[in-house]
Amino acid sequence: MSPVLGKKPWIRLGAVAITAAVALSACSAGTDGGSTAEGSGGTLTIGMTASNIPLLDTAMSGSEGGEGWRFVGNQLYNGLTQWDLSDPDVVPTIIPALAESWEVSEDLTTWTFTLREGVTFHDGTPFDADAAVYNLGRYVDQGDPQFYPELRAAASEPVAGLKGFSKIDDMTIEITTVGPWANLPSDLATLYFASPTALEELGNDGFLKAPVGTGPFEFVELQEGESLTLASYDDYWAGEAKVDNLVLRPIPDATARVAALRNGEVNWIEGTPARRQGRPRSRRLHRRAQLVRPHLVVASRHAERALQRRSRSTGAQLRDRPRVALREPASGHR
Repeated sequence: MSPVLGKKPWIRLGAVAITAAVALSACSAGTDGGSTAEGSGGTLTIGMTASNIPLLDTAMSGSEGGEGWRFVGNQLYNGLTQWDLSDPDVVPTIIPALAESWEVSEDLTTWTFTLREGVTFHDGTPFDADAAVYNLGRYVDQGDPQFYPELRAAASEPVAGLKGFSKIDDMTIEITTVGPWANLPSDLATLYFASPTALEELGNDGFLKAPVGTGPFEFVELQEGESLTLASYDDYWAGEAKVDNLVLRPIPDATARVAALRNGEVNWIEGTPARRQGRPRSRRLHRRAQLVRPHLVVASRHAERALQRRSRSTGAQLRDRPRVALREPASGHR
């Protein structure tokens, strides 16, 4: 890590989360005037460049490009695999997530995944082979009662090579591909899994407004076009998130995002204007943004190149260049 960033854990760990689709469970953010020495707790409010709240159903979160995956997909859900973004100075690699391990046949067409024990969806439904097969049916099998054409379209590239899938036992599944498919583990990183219980109760349309996944944050409230509120999921399999609440606000206008940050309405913005008329009112804030930016450029470009090789859809590549500003909220601000 950069020595400059080492003095501020909320900046240092925030850099990891910004680089790509990383869960904010890895992000320390001192918020709500109640940060601890570790920078945990409180509410983190993010001003996104997106023009709307991303769709909330698993892979459909890519509807707003890279921000959709980073701030919605990877907060509400997990895939069988995930990108390792623990070190922003190295090119990310694929590591286990909902699958603890996997094996592949010599011809690279048959993949056997051992699922992670003890994982539950936010509604208490256990994640097991039945849940995995249920979700894969939504993505892949046009003859499956759960098949969802809109979801298939959203995940068209990662599922393009999938031929079939089946349950081996309660915690093991097998996936077959149409031919040798060495990139399957990376393709599965954004093939997210939803609670079968919630889907059965709500249907696809209802699930879009009240999603249930296995990720570090669970759904609280959606205000259409205005904000999305998530709360830390206490039983998250990889450890509790470092902030209590996450609020996403779409603010497509760059000047409005800067104003929201200055006014304390948000704690984090992306896509700061390359050049602004006049000086920022807060030289301290401007200096922080400048200190963070060079560190993010290196990390983001590595992650971006890796992810672009596995782009999921036209808007799925990391479109946001790493211009980022962060602000510590004033005492009592949420």
